[in-house]
Parts: sequence; structure tokens; C-alpha cells
Amino acid sequence: MKNSIFLVVLILSLITVFGQENKKSTTALPTSFSIKIDGILDEPAWQATSPAVDFIQRVPFNGKPATFSTEVRFLYDNTGLHIDAILYDPKPDSIPMQFGLRDSDGLNADYFLVTLSPFNDGLNAFCFKAWVSDVQTDFKMPGTGDDEDKDLSWNAVWQSKAKKKVITG
Repeated sequence: MKNSIFLVVLILSLITVFGQENKKSTTALPTSFSIKIDGILDEPAWQATSPAVDFIQRVPFNGKPATFSTEVRFLYDNTGLHIDAILYDPKPDSIPMQFGLRDSDGLNADYFLVTLSPFNDGLNAFCFKAWVSDVQTDFKMPGTGDDEDKDLSWNAVWQSKAKKKVITG
């Protein structure tokens, strides 16, 4: 009886250990440089950071590696958290760029979304979406985690600037 209980516990432990992916993490570095929100990443502080890479996609193939590479860097100072995201696409001219009002949802445009969970509970989150068409959307996600329940009436004070840059050569 003791051997069979030990075997069940051992199997469950192995399933738990090998069934979970390691959570990814990155570090936000402090900076004393002034960061200008202009979509041009020419401040020396950005070069001092290591980018977060190896992202996975949600749509259309949830959990698969991202189709194109992405680099995201984080800095902070006394004014706030600064996030630099470079999303590479071999055909930037084909990226949809529908315009809309602030807090538009469902635009035909690519976007970069940052979700912050300050309570680290995996449930409640504050979301910041910067569309390639330079539209900002922010919302709160309640504890349900259901996209249908997001609160678009919540408005944060933040700045973003999206730029599409064609790299030649």
C-alpha cells in the first residue's frame, strides 16, 4: 500500500514538473537619461538594456513561436516605466493600419499589448495597447480573465508613439 501511494505521488510530481513551462522574465533597468516618446530609440539608455526575445504567439497558433522576431526592452525612472518594442516584419508595407479613436477595439491594424498584473495574481491586469496606426487603447481585465469582460471605460494617463520603419539593405 505504501509503495503504491509513493508511486502515485512520484508520477503526479513528475507530471507537474515536466508539464509546466518555465515562466519567462526580464529586467527593467533604471535610467537617469531623459526618454523622449517619439518612436525613435536613439537614447543611450536603450543600448544598455538586453532585449526580451523568444516570444510566443496567441493568434493564430496559440503557444507556437512567434512568426517574426520581436525585441522588447524596459527602462524606468522617476516618471514611469518606459517600454521599447521592435516588431520585425519582412513586408512592413502590407501591415494593416486602420485608424480609430482612442480606446478603439478591434481595428484592422497590428498592435503591441502590454499587460501588467501589479498584484501578481494572474487574474487582474491593466492593459496598454499601442496600435501601429498610433491609436492607444487601455483597459482593465477583471479576475475572470475573459476578454469579453474587459473594462474599456478605465483610462490611464500614458504616452505611446508607433512608427513603421522600412529597413533596406
